[in-house]
Amino acid sequence: MSFTTPSSIAYTVTGTAVTGVLAYALYFDYKRRNDPSFRKQLKLQSRKQAKLAKNEAEEGRRKEQRMVRDMVDAADEEGYPKDAGEKEQYFTEKIAEAEKHLSNSSEKYESALAFYQSLQVYPNTPELMNLLDKTVPKHILDIIAEMIAYKEQSSKRSDSSDME
Repeated sequence: MSFTTPSSIAYTVTGTAVTGVLAYALYFDYKRRNDPSFRKQLKLQSRKQAKLAKNEAEEGRRKEQRMVRDMVDAADEEGYPKDAGEKEQYFTEKIAEAEKHLSNSSEKYESALAFYQSLQVYPNTPELMNLLDKTVPKHILDIIAEMIAYKEQSSKRSDSSDME
């Protein structure tokens, strides 16, 4: 009987690898339980990773807010129609655009912007918001709410600077 067959070599290598991984796991567990400095190091690493993850999430949120604010500023700078007929046509176009973007999940900001723009020309904003609340996904509504909050905040700032 020969011990050099390919299957016996594969079994030997696999068994050795599994034994090595198991030995390391036992060693790691022993160190974790019995070595205070090792536990302290693990705890510090864990805190450091949590802090990094928190900072990355916060930076992502700030970047998202900047993008939303830039979109709102650009839309407001572009302006909105004043005539009733133009408003109706603009509203219809923006709703259709928002629904088109809504079907593509990667275009959530474009969809939210189109809904925001339609809200700016709709005569009864609370009614439209109630309708959107029932039909639009929550993550899009959150972006729209952020846009509206930014718009109100920036208009309050401009009103207070006009008074001075």
